[in-house]
Amino acid sequence: MNKSICFVIPGWVTKHTGGAELQCYLISEELLKRGWEVEVLTAQGAVCYENYLNDKISYYYLKNFKINLIRYIRAIILLFKTKSDYYYIRTDDRLLRGALVLFAALKKKKIVYALAHDDDAKNISYLFSLSKSKKHLLKKIFRFIDLGLVDLFANRSIFRVDKIIAQSSQQQLILKKHTNLDSVIINNSFKFTPAFDKKENIVIWVANMRPFKRPEIFINLAKKFENSGWKFLMIGKSSAEFNNLISDAQSINNFEYIGSLSYKEANKWFAKSKILVNTSTVEGFSNTFLQAWFYEVALVSLAVNPNNILTKGNTGYYANDNMLELENIIRNLMDDYFEFSKNQIINGKKYLMNNFDLDKNVDKLIDVIKEL
Repeated sequence: MNKSICFVIPGWVTKHTGGAELQCYLISEELLKRGWEVEVLTAQGAVCYENYLNDKISYYYLKNFKINLIRYIRAIILLFKTKSDYYYIRTDDRLLRGALVLFAALKKKKIVYALAHDDDAKNISYLFSLSKSKKHLLKKIFRFIDLGLVDLFANRSIFRVDKIIAQSSQQQLILKKHTNLDSVIINNSFKFTPAFDKKENIVIWVANMRPFKRPEIFINLAKKFENSGWKFLMIGKSSAEFNNLISDAQSINNFEYIGSLSYKEANKWFAKSKILVNTSTVEGFSNTFLQAWFYEVALVSLAVNPNNILTKGNTGYYANDNMLELENIIRNLMDDYFEFSKNQIINGKKYLMNNFDLDKNVDKLIDVIKEL
């Protein structure tokens, strides 16, 4: 088989990278070590930190356009400049996926589509998302035409990829229910790079702020435990939608907004912290779970429990989207951290080591590619 692959993703590893970008970066580096030729097609102007760019990789930068149809055409043109035999796409950007599917059909290339988020498995149309928008009527009409064209060209592209990778059995079931498509499971990967520090009474929240991440819940928790003697630190990229929320939260004595950090910088805070709180309504398989398990941080999730691993595997704490339960879990951890968390921390680290090894997961990916 020809060993050449192109990663197609809207953003590469930047200062405020997300989980999909990190996974693509880790896989690409491992494939390079194994003698693969690697290309990356990503957004123009992405600023990369800490030597995440590799001079052995060819990068192609897609300029962003407000009109999606133009962006779709530009993506196809740029894809024709790439030279790989296999294409790995990991994003909820259906326009980019649609462009890749058309290109692959014309050039007889093979596509592996890795689901980044549980909602990716639902393949929800852009027009459905627009129906919930609060934009002005004229803007909505323009967007209706623009996104309608994207749906026409791109939404059914999920049925034309060669193989779909899911992060969990839960994600597999969602995909099957909404599209009747099959998938294979390859877990997220983690690179074991110790950076341990003395633990402090710190509760952290780590994510780029989007509505489904529900950052306001973490801020309310900080206020609830303002006199507990524990610090509540929020790490992640904000946006205009949440700027007022963050600004108002500065009055809470035990709260601090750290802002955007690179993956390696965030790991330093995991090494210091005792509790990680996840408040999302939905995730794929959050990289922060892996970071918490590795750095021996008690993992507390309000509503996300992929593969039921927190409850069945006793690797963390699950509040079943119940705020009172979430508060009780945190209170118990604060009262007797070592006694209340020791089993979950041991189990979490063991589960991480057994299931999220980068070498083994890249072996599985190569096996998938060989079957295409």
